[in-house]
Amino acid sequence: MGMTTTATKLINRFGQDATLVKPATGATEPVNPWDEPSDGLPTEHPVTVAVTEYNVEDMDGTLIGISDLRVFMAVSDAVPTKADTLVIGGVTYQIKRVGVLGPDGTTICYDMQVTA
Repeated sequence: MGMTTTATKLINRFGQDATLVKPATGATEPVNPWDEPSDGLPTEHPVTVAVTEYNVEDMDGTLIGISDLRVFMAVSDAVPTKADTLVIGGVTYQIKRVGVLGPDGTTICYDMQVTA
């Protein structure tokens, strides 16, 4: 069993459902000539995450705030970016940082810092 499979199984077993929301990708032309152009719609991607708090030693008030959370996201069809938001338990979080855990170049999971 590979490391990605193991990490995904652990996050799926001990994590929770969440939604990764990607912002609208730009204007779309109307289907009918009498309709207004649309700004597009955000896309929602179901994901599984494990949420933890940062250690007090890690919180410096500038890079890692008191209310920031550390989120591990299982690999899915959607790759998180700082432009996205993450909805966990009905609360929308801004993504402040996205890291990739994968020592050999293969993504095992995503390590994110989020804030409400």
